[in-house]
Amino acid sequence: MRDLGSLSPSDPVAPVTPGDLKRIWTLLSASRPGGAATDVAAVALDLRLLATNCSNGADTLAVFVRATLLNMLIEGGMLDQWREGDGLPDFIFKSLAAFPLPEGMIGFNPPDFLAALQRR
Repeated sequence: MRDLGSLSPSDPVAPVTPGDLKRIWTLLSASRPGGAATDVAAVALDLRLLATNCSNGADTLAVFVRATLLNMLIEGGMLDQWREGDGLPDFIFKSLAAFPLPEGMIGFNPPDFLAALQRR
């Protein structure tokens, strides 16, 4: 399993399953004070812990990166129109799980992702 230190911001990020993305995003959200995804907190994570919450053979690092991007979108208020309390509808997880990230995190363009959501 790769670790966070092996990831360059421009490395491609593989697609993941929507279920894995939702479970890891939920786990990360629950680890924050009050359980809210938008609270700021410093949390130490071990990818092996995350792997136990992913399906067999999942690229845990890719799931973590995509969950982090999801939190960035939420914190920026970009998903407010689709929020369901503290949660999100399943189509958000499905869309982000498959959204192409050939240039990794630095190639992620939130307006492109939001446009893809609007077209769904």
